[in-house]
Amino acid sequence: MATDIQGWESWIVEQLQPLVSQGYRVEPYLDQQGRPHGRGQVIIAYRRSRFSAPPGSNVRPTTLTQSQQIEFEIVLQLCDLRSHQGAYPMLNQIRDLLSGSAPTPLDRTIFQTEEENLGQSEGIWSFSMIFQTLSHYQKRGR
Repeated sequence: MATDIQGWESWIVEQLQPLVSQGYRVEPYLDQQGRPHGRGQVIIAYRRSRFSAPPGSNVRPTTLTQSQQIEFEIVLQLCDLRSHQGAYPMLNQIRDLLSGSAPTPLDRTIFQTEEENLGQSEGIWSFSMIFQTLSHYQKRGR
């Protein structure tokens, strides 16, 4: 059984849709992202997964089961701020829209683990927010 990373990414985009009515573009990461328009943009991307060592990993199991930590990065790019402090309400809003939620009652909730000011370039302030959820990978032996 594998975790549906694309499903999680689509769900995150859906959860952040209230930002569109505030003038922000919300979309999954694209190879050619382009400059933000309006007030800015929110980009969602699968970052990585970390897997635990399977229990009894020195013995060939009939079923391989591993814990999986799945990370997504939310990049917030804001236009025309006078300072980085103008981003704080948006960072809080994104955190509130995602933290403690999940696509289905069977999924584990998502929570924030990191946040970073990436700096300013050509009038665009960028911030990175890392969110994580826990799952598991399972494969039946042959």
